[in-house]
Amino acid sequence: MELWVVVPFSRSANCKWVEDCIARQRYTPAGVVIVENGPAVGSWHSANEIVLQSEHHQSVAKNVGMQFAKTNGATAVAIFDDDDYYGPGYLEEAKWYLDQGYSVLGKSAHFFQLSNGELYYDAGEGECTDISVAPGGTLVTLLWDGMPNFFRQHHGEDNAWCVEASKQGHRPHGTSRFNFMRIRHKHGHTYPLSDAQTLHIGQAYSKISKVDNLNEVDTPDTGKYTELELVELDPYAYGLFDTFCGK
Repeated sequence: MELWVVVPFSRSANCKWVEDCIARQRYTPAGVVIVENGPAVGSWHSANEIVLQSEHHQSVAKNVGMQFAKTNGATAVAIFDDDDYYGPGYLEEAKWYLDQGYSVLGKSAHFFQLSNGELYYDAGEGECTDISVAPGGTLVTLLWDGMPNFFRQHHGEDNAWCVEASKQGHRPHGTSRFNFMRIRHKHGHTYPLSDAQTLHIGQAYSKISKVDNLNEVDTPDTGKYTELELVELDPYAYGLFDTFCGK
């Protein structure tokens, strides 16, 4: 299996953040495709990155990156958002699930940080179970002939893609809550919601008060994971978030 990373890139200041998220992975991807959207141009330093350009539209960038990866030998891709955190075991965990026969993965259950620095857990549709949609920044999928493209829309394109994939027999499977953090930034986010609005719409959010080591925070029954002992999120991540969010 050749698992590639595709990054739709629209925030010019986040080059190092993206490269660090990829470099810390214990599983090395077979290829990395960065698709710069419109005016977003990065200063890239890794020789392993392939940089493409597309018009200013996230869904178009995903289609361009996935098609390029497939044409060049990829059998699966992981979509990395350019402003979220990916822990060291993110790709390793995804590869394990793909090897078990799952074709589409996502983290419906995951941690997230508000722009004020507070840390929360979103239970979503659960862990280690089939889900209806995969949050876009956590989408990992096999590449198959005739698979759907992302619709040209600014919001909800990931949900719409999952619906179409499910119609083709590829229902998303939710992995563990770990190795990923969705981050809302002080200086803008894909969805223009305040922290208060974000919390208001989340029915399954719970605040995490202990942040020095997330291995020790509300850890689920490890029996769920059998051979998969990939239930950590970098314990130093919170400090990185403070720096990245401009606090």
